[in-house]
Amino acid sequence: MTAKDYGPGVAGTATRAIQDCKHAANTTTGRHTPEKTESFAFTLRGWRSHRSGRLRGYAEIQLGCGLIIGSVPVFLGDDGIGRGLLPEHPRVAGGQVVIDQGKVAYASDVYWPNAGLARAWGKAVGVLVRSEYPEDFAQ
Repeated sequence: MTAKDYGPGVAGTATRAIQDCKHAANTTTGRHTPEKTESFAFTLRGWRSHRSGRLRGYAEIQLGCGLIIGSVPVFLGDDGIGRGLLPEHPRVAGGQVVIDQGKVAYASDVYWPNAGLARAWGKAVGVLVRSEYPEDFAQ
């Protein structure tokens, strides 16, 4: 498989989504912070198909700065659009997995500074993976 670049030419979705939002709540503090309006570039380095419910598989993404993020889960939304999420792991407290309302609680060690960027990046990942592997998104 060849690496595929995502930039303004593929769909421009991330740039539009970022520009549509002027402010968004910071996911860690709840404060409103202005969003950056520049686009971000990344490369799809790998894809592992794994269908389970809405999950379609796991992507390996390389950001423009060189950082590689593995095991990025990509889900199919109700609207038929794929969306990527930053990888998460079960929360642990006192050596035990945290259970919240009967379900395992998850946390991520990396996060976007606001919800608008998180949504735009997730949608851009979904668009990129779906353009390369449309068969994994057929319903």
